[in-house]
This record gives sequence, structure tokens and C-alpha cells, in this order.
Amino acid sequence: MVSRGALKLSEFCSIPPEKLPNGWQILGDVIIVKVDEEYKREVGEALLKMYPKVKTVLRYLGLEGDMRIPKVEVIAGSGETETIVRENGCLYMLDASKIMFSKGNIEERRRMSKVGNGEEIVDMFAGVGHLSIPIAVHSSPKKIVAIEINPIAYRYLRKNIELNKIKCMEAILGDCSKVTPEGEFDRAIMGHIYLARRYISKGIRALRKGGILHYHDVARNKEEVKEIIKRACEKERRGARILEIRKIKSYAPKRYHYVVDVEVS
Repeated sequence: MVSRGALKLSEFCSIPPEKLPNGWQILGDVIIVKVDEEYKREVGEALLKMYPKVKTVLRYLGLEGDMRIPKVEVIAGSGETETIVRENGCLYMLDASKIMFSKGNIEERRRMSKVGNGEEIVDMFAGVGHLSIPIAVHSSPKKIVAIEINPIAYRYLRKNIELNKIKCMEAILGDCSKVTPEGEFDRAIMGHIYLARRYISKGIRALRKGGILHYHDVARNKEEVKEIIKRACEKERRGARILEIRKIKSYAPKRYHYVVDVEVS
């Protein structure tokens, strides 16, 4: 079945609708699209016609390394890739050719905007602040420590703290396994689905008694992520009470992005 997006795009080019991409991601005034090599130039130009305010169209080719750096190529437009994403009252400046920002996680970012009132919070894989900035903007946390190892993402994290006029948030450039304080936080965010499992013990140790861990992972089912949490907390001699498990989206065949909220005693 041809998607509505492809049908609409077919009005701006001569490519058969069944050969067109079903969708694309719009980040500010940059579009990212998966498209075959054969059709990339025509699709890029068609997207510029469809969205006159867009300045650059990027072809998505995957992610590289633990830092999730996008592999892209410019297929239309000016080639300028720095942009500002406006979402839920928050501003995120980023370079779409160097920083991943998933629009598919929008509901999780909105949910995080409702937690953390009066709390001290650590965001261990902060990126450009996609999960912690909503807390700072919409809640009233006492303090947020945002840790990011990628120098480019860290630079945009600092800019985004300024853009959103946040006073309670501190950005730290470094490896969260080395710089995360222990026993100081009411809430810890581990939003890196590729690395959270490796560093879960650091997230547990960061929390005070009764603190909340937001743990992101890719797994086959809820029981798998429950078992990961249980084993990690037992290893740290901490209790764990699962508050909620949410399936964010399908990630691969029979594997899903889950977020677990767990109270660590």
C-alpha cells in the first residue's frame, strides 16, 4: 500500500508512488529521508518543492559508533545542516548531519516534562538535552546534571541550555562511567539504548534511597528488561520496584525500544 506521504510527494515529481519513500523526518528546516540511490536527487528536489521553507534535504544512510553519529549525504538544497527544532515549548539547536534526534520519541519527551519537581536529577547520556531540557522547562527541578561524551553534542547541549534560558542545569563533558556522582540524585535518566545496559550499575549508584531510574533498552519483551533491572540491582545490593514499562517503538524484527521506570531502594 502506498502511503499518503508518497502520494503527496508524487505530485512534485515523476517517480511512481510505489518507488517513493513512505515518510521522512523534518528537523526544523532540514529533512532527513531514506531513499534509493537511483531516485535520491529527484526525491530531494521534490521535497524542497513540497516544503518551501526547508533549506536542505539529507539522505539517511545509518548510524555510526556508540555516539550514534548519523551517516548522511546532501541530496538537495543549500547543504546547511544546523537547525533548531521547536517541540513542546522547548528549543533544540543541533547539526542534523552530526547529531541524531529521533522525532519518534516525542511522547517520551513530553512525558518527561511532567516529572522532577524539586528534585536533583542526572542525565547520563544527555545528547543535546532531548530528555532533560523538557524537565527543566516545564517542571521545577532543584538541579539537573547533564553528562555528554560527544564534544559536538556537548556544545549544542550548552547552547540549548542558553536558548531555553535554563538556570538549574549544568552540562558536563565526559564519560558518565567516570564522572557520574554517586548517591546524590533523586532521579537518573539513561536514555542511550545502545549503552544503558553497559552502564546500568552507574545509574543505580547515582541514586539516593527511593530514587527513580529511567532506563532505556532494546529487548524482545518486557520480561527481558525486567530481568536486566533485577540482576543489576541485586549486584549493587539494592532493591528494585518496577513502576512502569513502556514500549516506545519497534526497533528491529521482534525487538523493541522499552523504557523502564524503577524505584531503587
